[in-house]
Amino acid sequence: MGLTIREALELKELQEVKIVAGRKKVDNEIRWIHIGETSSIADWLKGGELLLTCAHGIKDNDDEQEYLIKELADKDIAALAIEPGYYFENIPQNMIKLANELDLTLLEIPKGMPFLKLTEVLMDKIVNQSPFDKLIDDSHEIYGLESKTGPKALFCIDKEQILFDEVKYGNRTEVFRLLKEIFIDMLNSGLEEKLIKTRCLEIAIMLSRAAIEGGVNLETALHLNDQLIKEMDKTNELKDKFDLTKHFVNRYMDLIHEKAKMKNLETVQKVKDFIWDNYSDKLTLDQISSHVYLSASHLSKIFKEATSVTIMEYVNQIRLRESKKLLRKTEMPLNKIAEISGYYDASYFSKVFKRESGITPGQYRLNTFKRS
Repeated sequence: MGLTIREALELKELQEVKIVAGRKKVDNEIRWIHIGETSSIADWLKGGELLLTCAHGIKDNDDEQEYLIKELADKDIAALAIEPGYYFENIPQNMIKLANELDLTLLEIPKGMPFLKLTEVLMDKIVNQSPFDKLIDDSHEIYGLESKTGPKALFCIDKEQILFDEVKYGNRTEVFRLLKEIFIDMLNSGLEEKLIKTRCLEIAIMLSRAAIEGGVNLETALHLNDQLIKEMDKTNELKDKFDLTKHFVNRYMDLIHEKAKMKNLETVQKVKDFIWDNYSDKLTLDQISSHVYLSASHLSKIFKEATSVTIMEYVNQIRLRESKKLLRKTEMPLNKIAEISGYYDASYFSKVFKRESGITPGQYRLNTFKRS
């Protein structure tokens, strides 16, 4: 026997997931996992699936909520798992009541628990606990595929997991490469066209969650989801569905990029402040990057993008600026100015100063006094 709901809830990663209805069926076997946001998701299911959802498509409609519960109970799925907190604060009581009446196991997922992390953990257990031939048979039955598709269909979820991460980290090129592959896979899978159309919507909404994890404002992402659903309803053409999916994913990516840009600017300013406070010390790149809890390579990249100079070039600019101020306003010896400015070797200070200014520190001071 494969992984049951009871066994799944005993896993460390799922300990915060709660049963809110349908406790009689906790020994149901999980044959597969789906992520879905509309009541039409039931059309996809064959029985034995664990369905993960935020229930976006039914958030304001009691009839749709109850329709989904009835459809899922009829399909004899393993369980429905809802993550409240995005579209309603708590799972609606009418859904809990009906789920109990129909013996449909209903789970509550804590807000913020990544669906794809759950999917990864559970699929790993399902694969390890079930004979391979049975998994292939289940994938064919659930997806309606001919046997010629082979084991490839079983692991198509791997691409979605990678896609989720690439969206979250803003890798636009890789995102659209993977989307194209997923679209081609769906076209070659033998799925009915209406199911492919539904899947496009599911993928786009799933990726909006990746955008939220990437820092995009929740309300903004939900607003885009509403727009997406309305636009999807306006067309029945498969190409239009693909294009809309790509268009909205691109908008999520734009938002992630803007958020990352703002975050990077904040980080760069923190680095500048730290350098101004410590330029007279023997600063190293590792020391500076540790201050903002980033790797030296990543910090160097975002700093150069924001300022057009490297971090150590910026450190040198500050040191030279401060040394010139001391040369103009004091009669302090050059070796002391070098030390205060962060150059612990007067000869090295003179070498850097001449390279950047075209004259030695002594000549700079003399020229300043002559002008005054």
